[in-house]
Order: sequence, then C-alpha cells, then structure tokens
Amino acid sequence: MHKLSLVLLLSFFMVPLGCGGSAEPPKVAVSGKLVCKDKVDFLGMGVAFTLDKSSASANAIVNADGTFSGMAPVGAVSACLYGAGAASAGAGHADATLTKTDPMYWDAGKSPWKITIPAEGKKDIELTIEAKK
Repeated sequence: MHKLSLVLLLSFFMVPLGCGGSAEPPKVAVSGKLVCKDKVDFLGMGVAFTLDKSSASANAIVNADGTFSGMAPVGAVSACLYGAGAASAGAGHADATLTKTDPMYWDAGKSPWKITIPAEGKKDIELTIEAKK
C-alpha cells in the first residue's frame, strides 16, 4: 500500500512536466510601409517582429520603396529593422542605411515601434523613421 501511494504521489507531480512544451505562437500575414523624411534606400532591409513576452519572432522583407510584407507572431510585438544578410543583393544598401538611421530602430528592445498583431493579421502598418539624432 505504501508503494502504491508513493507511485500515485509521484505521478501526480510528474504529469504537468509531460512531453508537450509551450507551443510556438501562431504567425499571421502583415504588410505596411516604412516612412522616412530623409532619403533612405530601403533595399536589403527587413522588419523583424518580436513578441514582447517571449523570443518568438518573424520577419517581413522590405522593398526598395519602403513597402513590406511577411509574417508576425500574434500579440504585442516590438518591430525593428535588420539587414537582410550578406547574400542579398541589397546588403550593402542596408549597411549604409544603418549609418543614416538612429540605432534604436535596429534593436527590438529600444525600438519605439510597439504594435498589437491580431489573429487575422494586420495590413497598412506604418513605421516612421525619424531623423538620426
């Protein structure tokens, strides 16, 4: 009887530990435009959307005219810019743009862009880049 009680007690505490971890939050389609008063070439840039309460993120590719489309996790996110990578044709342009914009736009933790992404996705997101201080 004592062994049975011990087994039942242990199984009670082990059930919540199970195999199923927390699921990745759903990602939905987003689109919008980067707006900048200064002349900025957006070629080779992307927008990263990072969920505020976790490290879940998704990206959108930015076109030369500043329009973007891609995916974002559902919920409260911070958006930031990133260079699309050395392999992309526009990587050099993105590096040049980095020097023309405030570094806060390149860091999700410092970015002023806080957005709530609904389950149905979000269109017409406008991200304004102010002049470098």
